[in-house]
Amino acid sequence: MTEQSSKKSLLKGLQRLILGLVIVLATWWWLSSSAQEIFQEQQTKQQQAQQTATVDYQLPVVAYYKAKISNELSKNHEVTSLGTEMSKQNLEAVLLEGPEAGQTINLEVYLYKHMAPLTKGQTIVVRQISFPNNQKDTSYSFVDIYRLESAAYLVLIFIVLVIILAGFQGLTSFMGLSFSIIVLLWFFLPQIINGGNVYWLTGITSLVILLVSVYLAHGLNKKSVISTLSIILTISLAALFSVWAVALTKLSGFSTEEAVYLASSQWHQYLDLRGLLLAGIIIGTIGLLDDVAITQAATVEELHKANPQLTTKELFWRAMNVGKEHVVSMINTLALIYAGGALPLLILLATINTGSPLWVVLNHESVVEEVVRTVGGSLGLLLSIPITTLLAAKLIPKPFNFWLKPKLRPELANQAAQTQTAKTTYTSVLDKLQSPTNSNQKPMW
Repeated sequence: MTEQSSKKSLLKGLQRLILGLVIVLATWWWLSSSAQEIFQEQQTKQQQAQQTATVDYQLPVVAYYKAKISNELSKNHEVTSLGTEMSKQNLEAVLLEGPEAGQTINLEVYLYKHMAPLTKGQTIVVRQISFPNNQKDTSYSFVDIYRLESAAYLVLIFIVLVIILAGFQGLTSFMGLSFSIIVLLWFFLPQIINGGNVYWLTGITSLVILLVSVYLAHGLNKKSVISTLSIILTISLAALFSVWAVALTKLSGFSTEEAVYLASSQWHQYLDLRGLLLAGIIIGTIGLLDDVAITQAATVEELHKANPQLTTKELFWRAMNVGKEHVVSMINTLALIYAGGALPLLILLATINTGSPLWVVLNHESVVEEVVRTVGGSLGLLLSIPITTLLAAKLIPKPFNFWLKPKLRPELANQAAQTQTAKTTYTSVLDKLQSPTNSNQKPMW
């Protein structure tokens, strides 16, 4: 690689890095303000409803703070009325934040037998419940172990490894991931809570995530454009199939504990649980399609570079041989991903003694839901292979540029052509030695 091409690649990487940073920060700023307005509006409605329902009694104020365990007072085991053995710990902890930071509080913590006990010096999350007008004393309770700091270290290790192995491209790819998370948290979820149409929001969110993440990860080139077109076509077909499959299997979206909780919460009038099920299938499939589509487009491009004489048909079938191996392994991976996510449910269904036959257990909505997820995602993978390969085989051999070039006047165009011809015309050293320009001059050898 020459010095000029190295500088050109560095400039392209910096351009994508700066553009990606601007896109992520601008999206976060705009969507965070919009999401905050939506959440504040919903909280205002909730407070107004609570004020009309409670005239004399004022609801307690709940806040969450971090605390560090300073001492373990006692530890013993108790058995609940259901026969579950629990570990009970009486702890002292020091509040690390809040209006009472530095104060020592007493906590009574119950943990399942298989859970690791809390230790001195460990940071935890506590809930503070205070009552207006001192109706009752302020109380604290244990919520969970504080894990964000450890998770941040893991993310930092991941970012460093990505930068070491992939350089600028890995960093811009991580920016695409950050952009996807921002769009989901600050656009998709607030709009869903606000009563937006889940189907339109899923389509818009998927398209925005796809366009930005693919460009940031792979740049604006033939591969990214072909992959984007292929993913849009494939995800549209997979979405239609998923809608039909959900309607065919009569899924309601109430198969998980979270869905049941949402149905009984104050947000139930804004949520379409069946639509959320479809949204999860579609958004989850996009990441897999990105991998497959880019791989197939890159395969066709490398085949064309290795042998530019290959026809469209030959490019298609040679790349399909690679795609077949890829899609077989990806389908197995997809099934294992969904099975791993539903592992506690599978163990529960396998061990619970209900006296029901196997077909009744398999008929459970939670099991059929995982089947629909796996089949819908696998169908997208199957369709993306031939679609991407065909588009790549058709478009990659054809030269085209993404940027408009200014048209030159005829005399300038001729001059440029002559200059290019002069640059490419040369005489070998052997010709110069055998055929000197001066006929009287003898060859040097």
